[in-house]
Amino acid sequence: MKKTIRQNEKGITLIALVITIIVLLILAGVSISMLTGENGILNQAAKAKDMTDDAQVRENIIMAYNNAVAKKYTEGSTDFINDMIEELEKTYGDGNVSITESDGTYTVTINGKEYTFDGETQTGGTGGGDTTESKLTEEEKTALENNGIAELIDEEITNNNLKDNDNIKAVITGEVPIPTDGTYVEGTKDTGVVVKMKDNSEFVWVPVASVDTMATVTSGTDNNGRTNYQGKLYDFSGTTSEEMTSYGQGTTSYREPDVVSHDGGTYDTVGITADLLQEEYNAMVESVSKYGGFFVGRYESSISGNTVASISGVTPMSASTSSGNRWYGMYKLEKEYSSSNNLTSVQSSMIWGSQYDAMLNWALTGADIAKVTATGNGNHSGSVVNTGATSTDVINNIYDLEGNMYEWTLEAHTAILRVTRGGNYSYSDSPSIRYSRRPNDTDSRYSSRLTLYIK
Repeated sequence: MKKTIRQNEKGITLIALVITIIVLLILAGVSISMLTGENGILNQAAKAKDMTDDAQVRENIIMAYNNAVAKKYTEGSTDFINDMIEELEKTYGDGNVSITESDGTYTVTINGKEYTFDGETQTGGTGGGDTTESKLTEEEKTALENNGIAELIDEEITNNNLKDNDNIKAVITGEVPIPTDGTYVEGTKDTGVVVKMKDNSEFVWVPVASVDTMATVTSGTDNNGRTNYQGKLYDFSGTTSEEMTSYGQGTTSYREPDVVSHDGGTYDTVGITADLLQEEYNAMVESVSKYGGFFVGRYESSISGNTVASISGVTPMSASTSSGNRWYGMYKLEKEYSSSNNLTSVQSSMIWGSQYDAMLNWALTGADIAKVTATGNGNHSGSVVNTGATSTDVINNIYDLEGNMYEWTLEAHTAILRVTRGGNYSYSDSPSIRYSRRPNDTDSRYSSRLTLYIK
């Protein structure tokens, strides 16, 4: 009996050993497969490295593009492609970069690999496939995630009434639309969502809770069948605002849209009429009603040749420059900003008075509420400085409102004047201050500010 038991114990031990060996062989095979197979760890690691390398190349291309744009506006450079090549060769060496351009799309070849770039999306790199999965670039997605903002989901717009709209490619936080011509930069609805356009100009989204707070219906329709509106205008005091007691069309007080006696004169290069301004105002209000807001230039307008921009670190446009051509030249150039830069999803304009007030009313709901009527944050040094240079003069990501330059608007006053807003370098005025001046006057203290509305 004792002998039989020992034999059984030995038999069980041998079987366990065999099973253990088999299991080890299986595990070894699985491990080898995981390491070396098509989807193995080693291959996946190599692919991840290639993707990281390509992402870095794409980022370098974007930086080179932005630097070339900045050089165009700050230094007047006319060799855009060469400026991009010079910037990229700092990283990849002389002779290792070539760029061609066709219809606004750049083909960038770096060390034998081709990448395409249109100021917004890129393709190419590892495998020659598409490196973007939706209308948002990977850089935009990363920025949205880092700022705690939802991104485009399944390539659909989150607001039901905005789905499949060709003019926007995303709606973040369910409320802020990103135009197809724009790239998300930073910010939230409360702090100011910043987008960048193809020319490197930056704009900030101004939310309007209800269009009734910035415009009111008047009689009739315009030549395009749109309802006629006029602007609601506000007075500001401390940290509050009130609708003006006496304003509007049919008065000689503050009003918009309306013509003044100088319109149609020597400096009117557009042929301004009451009907034209009414049509432009109605289109803007209709967009604000649909999308819940508009974009305002992050900086005071600047000018290079006959093209305006909203970029940091440059001299603002002035009514004393011949290319600015006083109020009328500013109006024309700002209106043509979108077409000059081949923007198809937005329409540009000089800022309206009601838009300026809507921007300040929004500021009254946020962290910068005290700056709306303050006078100690802007450039009041006695001479102009570059856009964005005064770090304290910023409200909800919008710069240069209190100081630097008076900003002409489309608002009219009396029979002969156009309204300016904000302070300038000579006087300590607040962002909410209103002054008026003849639109055919020349003055180095007068500039303006771009706005965009989604078509």
